[in-house]
Amino acid sequence: MTTMDSTHPANAGIDAAALLRDASVNVGRSPLARFATRSLRRLVQALHDSRRLESERVLARYRYLNDQVE
Repeated sequence: MTTMDSTHPANAGIDAAALLRDASVNVGRSPLARFATRSLRRLVQALHDSRRLESERVLARYRYLNDQVE
């Protein structure tokens, strides 16, 4: 019977950092991870562009007020 201490990666001589590094390499290359990353990037870019266009519309709508200040 083994105890929890003997099964811990540090006690088993396993480099935990290497395991995480290897796991992240595999996840980074997975098609699902690439799809999710690409989709999220496109969503954030679309939201940014939408907000920018909305701000331009609002500024144009009240431009006559901005011109009177100067």
